[in-house]
Amino acid sequence: MVDDSYYITTHEAALAVVATAMKKSRLRLDTLIINSIMGGILFSVGGMLHIMVQAQNPGLIASDQLGIVQLLQGLVYGLGLFNVVIMGVDLFNSNILFFSVGLMRGAVTIVDLLISWFVSFFFNLASTIMVVALVMHASGVASTDNYIQGSIDIIVEKAEFSFAQTFVKGIACNFCVALAIYLQLMVKPLHVKLLMIILPVFTFVSMGFNHVVADMFLCPVGLFNNAPVSVATYIWKIMIPAALGNIVGGAFFGITIPWYLHLVVIEMDQKRLNLPQWDQRDEQPELNMDSRVVRVPIRQEKDQLESPNSDSTSSFSQEGRNDNDPVQMFAENNRNSLERANTSSTMRSTTQSTNRKVRSPKGVFPVYGMGEPLEREKSIATGEVDPNFDDIIDDEIAAEANTEANADIPNSYNPDKDTLGGVLRQTLSRVTTRQARTNSDLESAGAPSFKRHFSFGGGRNSDDISKRLADARITHRAAKWSDDVAGIANDSILQPRVIKFDEQKQQQQQQQQQEQQSHRASRSETVRSVSVTQESAHNQQLRLDQASEVSIDSSASDAEEEEGVSQEAGERKDSS
Repeated sequence: MVDDSYYITTHEAALAVVATAMKKSRLRLDTLIINSIMGGILFSVGGMLHIMVQAQNPGLIASDQLGIVQLLQGLVYGLGLFNVVIMGVDLFNSNILFFSVGLMRGAVTIVDLLISWFVSFFFNLASTIMVVALVMHASGVASTDNYIQGSIDIIVEKAEFSFAQTFVKGIACNFCVALAIYLQLMVKPLHVKLLMIILPVFTFVSMGFNHVVADMFLCPVGLFNNAPVSVATYIWKIMIPAALGNIVGGAFFGITIPWYLHLVVIEMDQKRLNLPQWDQRDEQPELNMDSRVVRVPIRQEKDQLESPNSDSTSSFSQEGRNDNDPVQMFAENNRNSLERANTSSTMRSTTQSTNRKVRSPKGVFPVYGMGEPLEREKSIATGEVDPNFDDIIDDEIAAEANTEANADIPNSYNPDKDTLGGVLRQTLSRVTTRQARTNSDLESAGAPSFKRHFSFGGGRNSDDISKRLADARITHRAAKWSDDVAGIANDSILQPRVIKFDEQKQQQQQQQQQEQQSHRASRSETVRSVSVTQESAHNQQLRLDQASEVSIDSSASDAEEEEGVSQEAGERKDSS
């Protein structure tokens, strides 16, 4: 069940700020301009009442009762901000809160932030000056003596402060404005929203803090009435420091309370305590209204899809059935007589057609009642990046390739083509691509170039690489594919698998070559050793043969000598 109460928690309110930022980032330029013009007009209502209290109570001011006048001004100025909030138009000061939190969450880009801030600022200025010229002076309302004196007193008092003092007052002012916007997101009834807005606005107006859009109305009224303050003095001493202070104050509130305390801290505590998990869904995704994020049980929609329609219908009818009610009996009899018997094929087709939902749009906070969001939008709602993000194919490819019967229907909305920020980002990316091609051409021509890459070597760069890729809606696998095609080296951003595989193959080939060389060397060594052994054996045999021949010759000579000696002895015997 959707949380249908009148109030939401601080965590849900912080997510509503993020969802509203995503909603405002997809405004078309013409819509943003009209919203900013109407925002300045509606907010001018508070300025009119502010000047009226100042101009129509000269007696209180003359009797040193200025505090009462300031309290009355604080009470009435909140009506202007209430009109802006209920109509869903754009005000520069409230956009500071939305986009600072959205940027920290990774839901919007710096391009979206700059577009919203610049357009809303200048068209708030143009519309308030138009109201001053047409409504206040052309009508003659601000031309009476009391209004002339009251408007001059207001701008002269603001111009007496220095640049630094106005800057600090601007910080305090937009801190209160951001608090008012944040408080009204937590409630649903309009009268409670009015109360939540008036209380913080009452504080900063009564204290005399500087709201840059409020000053866009109050100061020009005095300038039209010939106040002793120049336009340049107004711009330098009031507008610029108030705008800078408002940016600092609104961003400080947004980063400290909604983003850190109500998103980061709460989600860390949920993980640490293993608290029950919920799906966060926006039940007000339409433009020109603030989002309202509610908690939905994770299994609720899946259980509804898995349960047959007949069971839910029968349980619903049995739950509210009264056998003694003739109206129910008549309606049930007529329904049974008019119903056509459902065959198995019609039941299957009905179940499939009702179970399939259109996928929650890309670039939009997950919408209640729609199909599963894409990975980036899901991570924005939950604050978690999928640990298996490397193994997930690009969301658009998965949505188009999924053709199962119960799969969500792909959503044709594309924020990169349908929003001003997306078109501008694509234009900048095309310019960057052309510049990269020019650099590559220069490099191929021999011109010196400087290469830059990001690695996983550790440190700050490796900690936020997944988040940066998710913000750019680029999966690791898609980046690896592009790196493989580009042929980036192994120490690049994603260490392409193909290059790593080639290096491993080269290492194996080198190892095989080394083994073959060592084998050849061992064989040649064996051959040399065998030849040396054979040669030594042959030489030894030769030496033995020579030695035997010498021994034979010596024995023959000895035998001849002995025979000669015996002959001589025989001859001597014969002679004797």
